[in-house]
Amino acid sequence: MSNSNNKRGYFRVNDSVALAIRPLDEKESARANQLFDERHRDFGIVNEFLIARERYLPKLIRIRRRDPEIAEYIAYLEDKIQKLAAAMGRKEALKKAVPTDHVNLSASGIRFHSDIPMQPGSKIELTITLFPSGVPILVFGDIIRADANSGKGWSYVVKFSHLHDDDMEILIKHIHARQLDELRQKAV
Repeated sequence: MSNSNNKRGYFRVNDSVALAIRPLDEKESARANQLFDERHRDFGIVNEFLIARERYLPKLIRIRRRDPEIAEYIAYLEDKIQKLAAAMGRKEALKKAVPTDHVNLSASGIRFHSDIPMQPGSKIELTITLFPSGVPILVFGDIIRADANSGKGWSYVVKFSHLHDDDMEILIKHIHARQLDELRQKAV
Protein backbone atom coordinates (compact mmCIF):
# COMPACT_ATOMS: atom_id res chain seq x y z
CA MET A 1 0.00 0.00 0.00
CA SER A 2 1.38 3.40 -0.92
CA ASN A 3 1.93 5.97 1.80
CA SER A 4 0.61 8.67 -0.53
CA ASN A 5 -2.89 7.21 -0.12
CA ASN A 6 -2.73 7.53 3.66
CA LYS A 7 -3.69 11.07 4.72
CA ARG A 8 -2.97 10.43 8.40
CA GLY A 9 0.37 11.68 9.62
CA TYR A 10 0.03 10.35 13.18
CA PHE A 11 -1.17 7.21 14.90
CA ARG A 12 -4.73 7.22 16.18
CA VAL A 13 -6.14 5.60 19.32
CA ASN A 14 -9.57 5.17 20.82
CA ASP A 15 -9.54 6.85 24.22
CA SER A 16 -11.73 8.18 27.03
CA VAL A 17 -11.14 11.85 27.83
CA ALA A 18 -12.93 14.81 29.37
CA LEU A 19 -13.76 17.17 26.56
CA ALA A 20 -14.80 20.83 26.80
CA ILE A 21 -16.15 22.15 23.50
CA ARG A 22 -16.56 25.80 22.59
CA PRO A 23 -17.46 26.91 19.07
CA LEU A 24 -15.65 30.10 18.06
CA ASP A 25 -17.70 32.94 16.63
CA GLU A 26 -16.65 34.84 13.49
CA LYS A 27 -14.69 37.51 15.38
CA GLU A 28 -12.82 34.89 17.41
CA SER A 29 -12.12 32.83 14.30
CA ALA A 30 -10.65 35.88 12.56
CA ARG A 31 -8.18 36.40 15.40
CA ALA A 32 -7.58 32.71 16.17
CA ASN A 33 -3.78 33.00 16.42
CA GLN A 34 -3.91 35.76 19.02
CA LEU A 35 -6.81 34.16 20.90
CA PHE A 36 -5.03 30.80 21.04
CA ASP A 37 -1.91 32.41 22.52
CA GLU A 38 -4.02 34.22 25.13
CA ARG A 39 -5.96 31.10 26.08
CA HIS A 40 -2.86 28.90 26.16
CA ARG A 41 -1.17 31.28 28.62
CA ASP A 42 -4.20 30.91 30.89
CA PHE A 43 -3.53 27.27 31.72
CA GLY A 44 -0.55 26.04 29.71
CA ILE A 45 1.71 26.18 32.77
CA VAL A 46 0.91 22.57 33.70
CA ASN A 47 2.22 21.23 30.43
CA GLU A 48 5.26 23.53 30.49
CA PHE A 49 6.22 21.99 33.85
CA LEU A 50 5.87 18.47 32.49
CA ILE A 51 8.12 19.20 29.53
CA ALA A 52 10.68 21.10 31.63
CA ARG A 53 10.78 18.24 34.11
CA GLU A 54 11.79 15.82 31.36
CA ARG A 55 14.39 18.23 29.95
CA TYR A 56 16.08 18.72 33.31
CA LEU A 57 15.93 15.09 34.45
CA PRO A 58 19.55 14.36 33.38
CA LYS A 59 20.77 17.30 35.48
CA LEU A 60 18.77 16.11 38.47
CA ILE A 61 20.33 12.66 38.10
CA ARG A 62 23.82 14.23 38.17
CA ILE A 63 22.90 16.28 41.27
CA ARG A 64 21.51 13.14 42.90
CA ARG A 65 24.88 11.41 42.44
CA ARG A 66 26.84 14.36 43.87
CA ASP A 67 24.49 15.37 46.67
CA PRO A 68 21.49 13.14 47.41
CA GLU A 69 20.05 15.49 50.06
CA ILE A 70 19.90 18.46 47.69
CA ALA A 71 18.39 16.26 44.99
CA GLU A 72 15.76 15.03 47.45
CA TYR A 73 14.85 18.61 48.36
CA ILE A 74 14.68 19.65 44.67
CA ALA A 75 12.40 16.67 43.99
CA TYR A 76 10.19 17.70 46.93
CA LEU A 77 9.91 21.29 45.63
CA GLU A 78 9.27 20.07 42.11
CA ASP A 79 6.47 17.81 43.34
CA LYS A 80 4.79 20.69 45.21
CA ILE A 81 5.07 23.03 42.21
CA GLN A 82 3.71 20.30 39.94
CA LYS A 83 0.72 19.70 42.20
CA LEU A 84 -0.04 23.42 42.40
CA ALA A 85 0.21 23.84 38.63
CA ALA A 86 -1.93 20.75 38.04
CA ALA A 87 -4.61 22.02 40.44
CA MET A 88 -4.71 25.36 38.62
CA GLY A 89 -4.90 23.73 35.20
CA ARG A 90 -7.45 21.11 36.19
CA LYS A 91 -9.71 23.68 37.81
CA GLU A 92 -9.91 25.61 34.52
CA ALA A 93 -10.27 22.51 32.36
CA LEU A 94 -12.83 20.72 34.50
CA LYS A 95 -15.06 23.80 34.83
CA LYS A 96 -16.17 23.23 31.25
CA ALA A 97 -15.46 19.53 30.90
CA VAL A 98 -18.13 17.38 29.36
CA PRO A 99 -17.48 13.67 29.88
CA THR A 100 -17.04 11.97 26.55
CA ASP A 101 -17.25 8.21 26.61
CA HIS A 102 -15.17 7.67 23.56
CA VAL A 103 -13.01 9.67 21.15
CA ASN A 104 -10.60 8.76 18.40
CA LEU A 105 -7.48 10.81 19.00
CA SER A 106 -4.25 11.62 17.19
CA ALA A 107 -1.69 14.41 17.38
CA SER A 108 -3.33 16.05 14.37
CA GLY A 109 -7.04 15.67 15.10
CA ILE A 110 -9.92 14.10 16.96
CA ARG A 111 -13.26 12.44 16.25
CA PHE A 112 -15.96 12.83 18.91
CA HIS A 113 -19.72 12.91 19.48
CA SER A 114 -21.61 15.94 20.79
CA ASP A 115 -25.09 17.38 21.16
CA ILE A 116 -23.80 20.83 20.15
CA PRO A 117 -24.79 21.62 16.55
CA MET A 118 -21.79 22.84 14.49
CA GLN A 119 -21.07 23.10 10.77
CA PRO A 120 -18.13 21.81 8.73
CA GLY A 121 -15.65 24.64 8.22
CA SER A 122 -16.37 26.07 11.67
CA LYS A 123 -13.51 26.71 14.08
CA ILE A 124 -13.76 25.38 17.64
CA GLU A 125 -11.80 25.45 20.88
CA LEU A 126 -11.33 22.12 22.62
CA THR A 127 -9.90 21.38 26.03
CA ILE A 128 -8.96 17.72 26.05
CA THR A 129 -8.21 16.37 29.51
CA LEU A 130 -6.14 13.21 29.27
CA PHE A 131 -6.45 10.39 31.77
CA PRO A 132 -5.09 9.10 34.06
CA SER A 133 -2.73 12.11 34.19
CA GLY A 134 -5.50 14.75 34.26
CA VAL A 135 -3.39 16.95 31.97
CA PRO A 136 -5.51 19.44 30.01
CA ILE A 137 -4.55 20.20 26.41
CA LEU A 138 -5.91 23.27 24.64
CA VAL A 139 -6.40 23.04 20.88
CA PHE A 140 -8.18 25.03 18.23
CA GLY A 141 -9.42 23.08 15.27
CA ASP A 142 -11.46 23.12 12.10
CA ILE A 143 -14.51 20.89 11.77
CA ILE A 144 -13.79 18.74 8.73
CA ARG A 145 -16.88 16.57 8.87
CA ALA A 146 -20.18 16.58 10.78
CA ASP A 147 -22.49 13.56 10.59
CA ALA A 148 -25.88 13.30 12.29
CA ASN A 149 -26.07 10.26 14.57
CA SER A 150 -29.08 8.00 14.14
CA GLY A 151 -30.08 8.52 17.75
CA LYS A 152 -29.05 11.89 19.04
CA GLY A 153 -26.35 14.46 18.39
CA TRP A 154 -23.58 14.54 15.83
CA SER A 155 -20.27 12.89 15.13
CA TYR A 156 -17.50 15.39 14.34
CA VAL A 157 -14.07 15.09 12.79
CA VAL A 158 -11.77 17.96 13.73
CA LYS A 159 -8.33 18.74 12.36
CA PHE A 160 -6.16 20.64 14.84
CA SER A 161 -5.11 24.06 13.56
CA HIS A 162 -3.53 25.35 16.78
CA LEU A 163 -1.65 23.05 19.18
CA HIS A 164 1.30 24.22 21.25
CA ASP A 165 4.51 22.23 20.62
CA ASP A 166 4.79 21.16 24.28
CA ASP A 167 1.17 19.99 24.24
CA MET A 168 1.78 18.05 21.03
CA GLU A 169 4.69 16.28 22.69
CA ILE A 170 2.50 15.36 25.67
CA LEU A 171 -0.27 14.19 23.35
CA ILE A 172 2.10 12.02 21.30
CA LYS A 173 3.50 10.42 24.47
CA HIS A 174 -0.03 9.83 25.75
CA ILE A 175 -1.08 8.18 22.48
CA HIS A 176 2.06 6.06 22.48
CA ALA A 177 1.31 4.91 26.06
CA ARG A 178 -2.29 4.05 25.04
CA GLN A 179 -0.97 2.00 22.10
CA LEU A 180 1.37 0.10 24.42
CA ASP A 181 -1.53 -0.58 26.80
CA GLU A 182 -3.63 -1.93 23.93
CA LEU A 183 -0.78 -4.18 22.76
CA ARG A 184 -0.27 -5.50 26.31
CA GLN A 185 -3.98 -6.27 26.64
CA LYS A 186 -3.98 -8.12 23.31
CA ALA A 187 -0.96 -10.17 24.40
CA VAL A 188 -2.72 -11.40 27.55
